[in-house]
Amino acid sequence: MKPSRHKESHHLGEYAVRYEPFKELAKVFAEFHTPEFKLLSARKRFKKVSETLLQLIEEAKEPCFLLPAVLDFISRVNAEKLLHEPYRMLSFEFWLNHFSGLSDKQNYKLRSKIVGKHIPREEYQLFFPIGMSKTFNGSHFVAAHFSPDIDTTIASFWGWMDAFGARLSNGIHYWSLPGTFPDSHIALLFQELFSEHVFELLARHAHTLTLTASDLISHKEIVKLPADTQIGSINDTHHSKAVILIDENGHFKGDWRANDAEVVRQVIMLFGSIMRWFENSIHAKLISIFAKEQVYVADVKEAIDAIFDMTVKECSPVAGFTEQQKRYQDDYLKKVLKVHKGLTATFGELVSSLDAVTSDEFSLFRSAIQAFSDPELFNDEGSLIENRPLIFSRLEKIFKELDETIHAVQQHIDRFSILLEIKEKVLEIPQLFVTLKSDVEEMRTKIDNFDHLTVVVPEENGQWFPVGAVFANDLKRQTLGTVSLRDFSNENEMKMASYLEVISVLDHHKTDISTTSAATMIVADAQSANTIVAELMMHINDRYSLLNISKEAID
Repeated sequence: MKPSRHKESHHLGEYAVRYEPFKELAKVFAEFHTPEFKLLSARKRFKKVSETLLQLIEEAKEPCFLLPAVLDFISRVNAEKLLHEPYRMLSFEFWLNHFSGLSDKQNYKLRSKIVGKHIPREEYQLFFPIGMSKTFNGSHFVAAHFSPDIDTTIASFWGWMDAFGARLSNGIHYWSLPGTFPDSHIALLFQELFSEHVFELLARHAHTLTLTASDLISHKEIVKLPADTQIGSINDTHHSKAVILIDENGHFKGDWRANDAEVVRQVIMLFGSIMRWFENSIHAKLISIFAKEQVYVADVKEAIDAIFDMTVKECSPVAGFTEQQKRYQDDYLKKVLKVHKGLTATFGELVSSLDAVTSDEFSLFRSAIQAFSDPELFNDEGSLIENRPLIFSRLEKIFKELDETIHAVQQHIDRFSILLEIKEKVLEIPQLFVTLKSDVEEMRTKIDNFDHLTVVVPEENGQWFPVGAVFANDLKRQTLGTVSLRDFSNENEMKMASYLEVISVLDHHKTDISTTSAATMIVADAQSANTIVAELMMHINDRYSLLNISKEAID
């Protein structure tokens, strides 16, 4: 921002304040209209725009006050319809907090360039209870009262500037200006100083202060794993985190929670008992046949065919299942393993279906069995030739092929993609997630006894992309977010959710408010709340401002 001075006049009203946009914006925005940018998904376009804004702020030389330039950039993004949804200051702050990759120190420095002052964070203790480097959880609202007048509008705006600059909370910082825009002369003042669209891009106009998933999201305690990952690869460090399963494009496939393992394991173990019976039966049949004095090739074929022709429901493990367990196994075979007949399928039909997912392991196994009928083992009459080394060599090969086949099946069904199908198609456990706009009531209803809910954003073709998680421990806290009041200090002039806590008050009226924790309260007999704000800020400015005096003049 630069003042335009008239040399012959010293009247304050004759100073015209103008703001300058970022340099070479035409070149910057030309890149947003390339075919490459247009082919990006909505999420990736949002990322690219935010990264560009971050780069422009970082490249700006200090000292600077970049809020007007930032709002100008955001306004242009919306005017040129670069994104699927309107881009606002809170959109950039959300990305800045969670996906920019900046350290806390870098984040604080960037904020100082936006608000125009880089001072030690503890100086903001004049307005907020942030001693001992305290940072509040959730998002923070700096609120004006209903039907905002010029005093509450300006005081709440500067309150937002201070809260945003101090990074008071680990969430988003909202300027709450409820209802319609202020009077035209107030709007004109803000539009001249900051941006024509300052109220649309910066202020929140809802009458009630509430939080959504975007205010409570965390990505520090989550781990994303490909859906094809083996469950055995989960280690102890994963158990304390939210495990989110994704496909090859990073899209959300499902959650894996600690209590999922037990219920899904029951279905897997029942199927495992069927496969063990199948393996043991083949072992027992072959050994019993070759233990006879006279063995014919037809005997071998008949014994093996008897097993392959048996239906799954006829094997002894299934006979011992409860009706519910039988129903689970039938659904598992039909809906997950694609054995269309379910428990009524023969073992031959079962292994044929499994052949497709085990790299033809069962075909290799059956080929090994069929090799028993060659002339090396049986004479022309079909009788076994006494050649023990060769017989045991063939048996060893069959047992090895069978073992490898069963192992291949186990590897397939132990993948998270299969386990997720069991959850959804067999156990009928619905896939639960929330979006960034989901409110606290919806999240508390959905989370039930779960430890977390995955937060997703929509992608093309009905896909969802996971951006983080909301944890049950966070939702159960009494206080989920915080509020600062400017130019009022009673609950009749605002509406806020019960999970929000007032931590800062600046007022020049009668006070009537109660809090559950110590708040910073500044109430004085003054003509305006902004008189108090200005007086307090002078203490800071006197310590850190050079008052526009050059180094040469100081010397």
